Amino acid sequence: MLTASVNGIELSYLLADFVDPWNREKEYLILLHGWMGCKESWVRQTPFFARHFVVVVPDQRGFGQSSKPACGYEFEQYARDVAALLDSLDIERAHLLGQSFGGIVAQLFAISYPKRARSLILWATRSEPVGALDVETTAEFIRREGMPEFAEMFSGQLADESEPEITEWNKRLVAQGHSHVAIETLREVSTVNLTPELHRIEAPTLILASRDDKVIPFEYAEKMRNNIPNSELYEYRGSHGAYLKNPDECNGVILKFLKEISRNT
Repeated sequence: MLTASVNGIELSYLLADFVDPWNREKEYLILLHGWMGCKESWVRQTPFFARHFVVVVPDQRGFGQSSKPACGYEFEQYARDVAALLDSLDIERAHLLGQSFGGIVAQLFAISYPKRARSLILWATRSEPVGALDVETTAEFIRREGMPEFAEMFSGQLADESEPEITEWNKRLVAQGHSHVAIETLREVSTVNLTPELHRIEAPTLILASRDDKVIPFEYAEKMRNNIPNSELYEYRGSHGAYLKNPDECNGVILKFLKEISRNT
């Protein structure tokens, strides 16, 4: 297991590099998982992209095998963690791909460190709160019933009858999560609003969204597209968990986008 000491915590990460060894102009791609996910959430992207880019896949703070401090779950801190991880690996600039929660982190990184984001891919995510989330009621449920019971409730959003093993795996991830991390990050998710700052993103941006997503309505992708300069929106068919359930279409679209960026810069 690879770890990096960043901002007072230990970040666990995976580094995959299957780029042709005679290619001296290697580029880096950072994959940022969704809420309650981990680096293994990208199992259907890491080997695919590692043939073309050096892929760095962290467990973000509070998740997977990374540290789970008592506090420090603001999105600003997550963006600082990404910057510190890049520093530890001597990476000046990178492409960033973030899904859901990770997409918010990626947006804030691109806003805060505009010269370090070579491109931005935002998959099934948004820049502002979706509806009214009753965080305190959810927090009380987690404290009272525990993470396994919360996992049963939450997993319904990710259920897939065609591949029930994915649903069960996601359920186990949530059940094994730490309650204070779940609560603190939910508080952040319920209030963060980056929409007024999206015009500051300089990186070419690809937004991927689906009208079948039951977690984040399609209109939030349109709002990002309308506010991020030099952005494009790709509509796919699939659920919020398409990165696991039917990844091939979007993987191909993302690779084409990244290759075009590489040719033009």
